[in-house]
Amino acid sequence: MLAEKGKKYVMVLASQGGASVVQKREVKTGVDDGIVTEITEGLSGDELLAANPKGVSDAETVTVKEKP
Repeated sequence: MLAEKGKKYVMVLASQGGASVVQKREVKTGVDDGIVTEITEGLSGDELLAANPKGVSDAETVTVKEKP
């Protein structure tokens, strides 16, 4: 999760023209125990999130790699 100017964001992977593109999405959070954070608004539940979004920009094309 990313935080900027008092707002929280996640990076969502979306398909665009056959490529995977990162989209910055604002979210609202609930319970946060420092390890797990509840997201209460901003996601529908079927999105694929970037595991390590630092260094990735909104609308950037990325390569998706699955863990073996």
